[in-house]
Amino acid sequence: MTSRGSPAQIFLLILLVIMALLAGRAAGKGDSVAMLVPVGTALLLLTLFSPALSLLAFLVCFLRLGGSPEIDVMEWAILAYMALLFLVSLARFLWRHEWDRSVVVLATMMFALMGYLTLTLGVAQANQREFSDWGRDVFPLLVLCIAVIFTTSLLRSREWQAAALGLLVVIIYFGLVTVAELGGRIGLTLGVPELARWMSNLVPPILISLGIAFAIEHGRIQWLSGGLVLLGVLGAVLTPTRTQWLAVGLSVTVLATIVLLRRRRPGTALAVVVIAAGLALSTVLYWRYSGPTGTWQQQTTRFSTLRTIREDPSVKVRKEQVLEALRLFASAPLLGVGLGYQYRYQIPFTGKYEQPTNYNHSDLANYLAKTGLLGTAMLYTVLVLAVLACVRLQKVGPRPEDRALGLTAEVVLIVALFAGNSTPMLQERSNTFFLALVIGLVMSRLNLIQAERAEQQARLTEQEVEPGEYGWAPVGER
Repeated sequence: MTSRGSPAQIFLLILLVIMALLAGRAAGKGDSVAMLVPVGTALLLLTLFSPALSLLAFLVCFLRLGGSPEIDVMEWAILAYMALLFLVSLARFLWRHEWDRSVVVLATMMFALMGYLTLTLGVAQANQREFSDWGRDVFPLLVLCIAVIFTTSLLRSREWQAAALGLLVVIIYFGLVTVAELGGRIGLTLGVPELARWMSNLVPPILISLGIAFAIEHGRIQWLSGGLVLLGVLGAVLTPTRTQWLAVGLSVTVLATIVLLRRRRPGTALAVVVIAAGLALSTVLYWRYSGPTGTWQQQTTRFSTLRTIREDPSVKVRKEQVLEALRLFASAPLLGVGLGYQYRYQIPFTGKYEQPTNYNHSDLANYLAKTGLLGTAMLYTVLVLAVLACVRLQKVGPRPEDRALGLTAEVVLIVALFAGNSTPMLQERSNTFFLALVIGLVMSRLNLIQAERAEQQARLTEQEVEPGEYGWAPVGER
């Protein structure tokens, strides 16, 4: 076995990424099936050879190809790779050693949720649902469970640190992409290449929460924390999605509340709100007086409808979607009507939902309708346990960065739970992917802390004994 970080491992990783990109290129020409065998063989060998490198390869492939619905063959390849990693993770979980107790409970629920999601295929087929429709609905939830792969793959501190740095780079990159796509509204142009083909509503909340959490834990605002908050505010202010404003406002509110209640630092809580509000107001004023007139009018028209909230078309659509989902839930309250169900909304004032769709603006209503009480309870139990794991990391984390990660993950999870009732957070793989990243880093870090404590305790136990006349004897007995 070669040493960790050897040139052979690096070569395998580079080769894997190149083959995955070639397969993606071939998919557009319709001959990507020929690439799946060598890609699959390389993935299997890499998974057995180095779990951490295999996880990194998976994340690279997913970011590049997992959000491209037009590449059907690669969708299957990504799903097969996920299944491989899940099986290996289950084996490692069953033969674990030192694990944090909260992580054991959370990982157990995640594996149980994955098992239940597999069984929902039977419910879907019993209700005459197509396999592809079921897969489209189940995929975001499977992506959420990628967190458990982190837990069983990042087994050393260096691996975890590399993964945390990678998450930071990915978050910053997606923040830049968001601002680049929306920057024309205020005349801002960023030369960011389009490497990823999908976006996430959670990117601005993560950026803002992470920047503020870093500032809180370090006791001062650094260039990195300030840049993260500014990037998140820009992405939130420029978006035409009003739920994004709700999510960002909720992030700041939750952060200020946690600081006020847990830390007993009202001054810091007030500073959090003032700084975030000041950045948002500055961006709005700059846009109003320096940006293109057309985009400003579009934004003000979009938000002016909130004055008559009951007559707002988006609110009406959401109301009808929730009512339809609850009617379906009442018809099958235990198991639901099955993942893959296509809604047929009766919304007379818009033609957008005339065709069947699996989309619902409320996560809770959607999963009540499709998975019933059983599936919904399991899903939200996983999310609540994840929040508790984040709180635990803030308590036991020895470093400011650990506590900042726990605080960020807690805030983002709460935002996803509440904002998901206006814009779906758990029905889109882009959102659940980022949730999986932050939850997975929290879980794996808790395990590493537990292992470090066990190792320290073992050293202390060894130091309490010294050699006796006939071997080792406790000091007190000599």
